[in-house]
Amino acid sequence: MVLFILAPPLFYLNKCLFLCKYLNLPRTTPPKRKFPILKLPFVAQKHVLWMLELKDLVPLSFLSKRSKRMIKLALPPKKAQYDCTICSNEVLTIKITSRFGSYTGSEPNLDHILDLLSYPSIQVFVYGGSAITKAAEWMETHQHCVKKVSFSVPPRHPGMSSEFVNPFTELNAQSELVICSKEEILIENPDISLMQIIWGLECRRLRLTSEKSSIIFLANFILFDWIFGINYESSIIEQLIFELRESGEIEWKPENPGEKREEEWEHPIYGTINVWYRLRGYKETKEAILFKVHHDGKQLMVLNIQRVFGIVDRKESTTRDRPAFCKYACVLLDT
Repeated sequence: MVLFILAPPLFYLNKCLFLCKYLNLPRTTPPKRKFPILKLPFVAQKHVLWMLELKDLVPLSFLSKRSKRMIKLALPPKKAQYDCTICSNEVLTIKITSRFGSYTGSEPNLDHILDLLSYPSIQVFVYGGSAITKAAEWMETHQHCVKKVSFSVPPRHPGMSSEFVNPFTELNAQSELVICSKEEILIENPDISLMQIIWGLECRRLRLTSEKSSIIFLANFILFDWIFGINYESSIIEQLIFELRESGEIEWKPENPGEKREEEWEHPIYGTINVWYRLRGYKETKEAILFKVHHDGKQLMVLNIQRVFGIVDRKESTTRDRPAFCKYACVLLDT
């Protein structure tokens, strides 16, 4: 009895594998073909499908709606079992790996494949150029399953990085790592590569958040670049927020103690600010107020940037009342 039940599935398995190679699936509009496995009892169907790898199951799902439905039922329901990556270059390509094999496909079959796998979490890689627009358009309708967005640009063309991020400000695209809008761009767990694009991002407020003290290290470089650099001149960013989500406290100490202000003032969002620092950019076209605050259970270091109108009277300025242009440190103090 056991041999009788198992023999037909093995026979149909070989037949189906031959059919896949013959049809050279997937195609844009696959022809309607009979799927021999569908003639088997339900238990036998699942047994056969479990013996196939993902590279065979996905092409078979294109044969008919019934075959797709049967394969979808046979596949594991847990979406976390799939590691899905979509690469946007000349075309959109999907790569799937799992414990029962892998599969690589391309548009226009992406929606069919994602539906077959019950829309697992996806990581999107973008390789610059025209791929930026293509990826932005695709993400506009697939935000619900995008877990992470990464991009790659030539080292000599860092400006392309902001060309990637800025289209997503139009979409209000939300993912696990980046939330973009014209008002604010939020980047979780940023790294030092952000320095290449930061002042080219099109938003009024940039929020960098991390549970690691690396956010302090990054803050050092960004503040140094703002004071000494020239890239910020054309930037529209009005506020930089460094957010630390862990125990400890952010402390910023400029070398010149005369820059520390203890004049109380009221911030419209963060309330009363007692201690703050006044900074001015290298060309003195913009100035900023830097302060730290606890807000909504989070520890923040905020840099409010504004343009300086009029001509700075250098004769009345002294070393004492100018910002410190050198040597400062951000440190994490344990509490």
